[in-house]
Order: sequence, then C-alpha cells, then structure tokens
Amino acid sequence: MKRYKVTTPLVAIRLPAWRNDSRPGTVSLPRDAVIEVVGASSLGSSLVEVVWQGEIYAVFERDLESKAAAAPDEK
Repeated sequence: MKRYKVTTPLVAIRLPAWRNDSRPGTVSLPRDAVIEVVGASSLGSSLVEVVWQGEIYAVFERDLESKAAAAPDEK
C-alpha cells in the first residue's frame, strides 16, 4: 500500500459516517499527516480510501495527488 504525507490540508469523508455513525462525515486531514491508500472507494470512481490514525476516509484522487507527496516506507 502506498503512503503519502499531506502537504496541504486535505478534505476527507470519514467513512463510518456512512454507516449510521453520529460523528461528522467530513474532516480536514492536517498538514504532515501520514496516510496510507487502501484502494478504490465505493463512493465514486474519483475517490480513493485512505487510513489515518486508524480511521478510514475517502479522498478525491486529484486532491491526493496535488496536496500530498509520497512518504518513505517505514523500515
């Protein structure tokens, strides 16, 4: 799985909100957050799912490409 470091705050949809969770559905992933892409999202073809701090989010692929950079793999 590919890892990215957010360079500009990134709007994301917190996926548990789609499963009757009462917490807000959208959040801003902060600068310097390290996220991991886990695959395509069922919410739409232009979205990918990422993990940040143990939670799953959907982000626009174009936003990921413009607001994050590849992060080095942990050893």
